[in-house]
Amino acid sequence: MCLLITRGAPLLQQSTVIVLDSDTRRRADITHKLSPIVRHVEPCETIDEALALDNEKSLVLVHDTGDTLFRLVREMEERRTWIAPIAYRADALTERIVEAVRAGAIDYLTLPCEPSVWREHIRAAWPEASEEMRRRRERAQARGLIAQLSQREREVLDWLAQGNSNKAIARELAISPRTVEIHRANMMGKLHARHTAEAVRIALESRIA
Repeated sequence: MCLLITRGAPLLQQSTVIVLDSDTRRRADITHKLSPIVRHVEPCETIDEALALDNEKSLVLVHDTGDTLFRLVREMEERRTWIAPIAYRADALTERIVEAVRAGAIDYLTLPCEPSVWREHIRAAWPEASEEMRRRRERAQARGLIAQLSQREREVLDWLAQGNSNKAIARELAISPRTVEIHRANMMGKLHARHTAEAVRIALESRIA
């Protein structure tokens, strides 16, 4: 199950919530409990359906069953977007909670939850969710840019990130400095980098786990 919330003032009264759950009864129950708390609740059945909606500046409440949370995180990374997840289930063991947090969940709830519990966890999670979403989206964008580079352009960028000059890179790669300059120029263009420091920042961001 997923819960999506957009930021507003006051937060919850301006929020739009997407409830994603393969279980119809549970989805309806959560939708009913959230309806008095947020501005709008829209139930969804699949991850694709939820991610197809406008998820900018949002929060996702994920029913942690099977590999749903892991598939959601993987799908968001592939789409180069991020919605900070709060995971939940009825019988979560400590090991399961730890796995969920490692996967990217910023909070974990144990069902059943009263509306007041949903409200407080959602409100408390938002500051961390906003910062995490910013970091994740920057990382996804960086990885998308790096993916456009050729193997040689990546090698030039890697050596550049280690502080090497064009001549030093040429020696390491057994190519001419002029060839390094060409690969470097192509790399900078694909990364839309205005200067070397920006290209290096993109490279470093793409490597953050």
